[in-house]
Amino acid sequence: MSNKSIILLIFMLLPFKNPLAQNIEIEKNIIGVWQENDSLVSSGLKNVYRFYSNGKFRFDVSSYNYLSRLISLSGKYKIRNNSLYLRVLEIKEAKGGEITYGDEADYNNWNYYNYKEKVITCNPAKDFSLRIKICAESKDVKCLRLNYLKFYKISSNPAAFQ
Repeated sequence: MSNKSIILLIFMLLPFKNPLAQNIEIEKNIIGVWQENDSLVSSGLKNVYRFYSNGKFRFDVSSYNYLSRLISLSGKYKIRNNSLYLRVLEIKEAKGGEITYGDEADYNNWNYYNYKEKVITCNPAKDFSLRIKICAESKDVKCLRLNYLKFYKISSNPAAFQ
């Protein structure tokens, strides 16, 4: 093989990141709290993923979704070949409760409250696969793409904002 061929081959391979290196980068940076579509924290959180260093995760439904009976999903995660594999082991949902219509001070007209939280074990567990990619928008703002949705890192501590 000529020197020109070797140099051409090297330049052809340079733009491509090693998938193993990408997985290591994602695993290193994924620990923490990731909020959908927003890097700012206000009075409540939007949909968030919490990734823990022990391979567990929790997905919390937006606190602005006042009528959802689904509260959270939790289980284990793995990262392989630019995919995030989620195994849902538990579902937390609201049982019972009351629905009311808010007054002028309430920005959301309908509310669901006075419910009991119930944890349901998934038997068998539910497995899901999402494409994952780190998409830093600036030096200070880190984001993940999970399929087509963006999630912004709002804390490196998965226990924050609970």
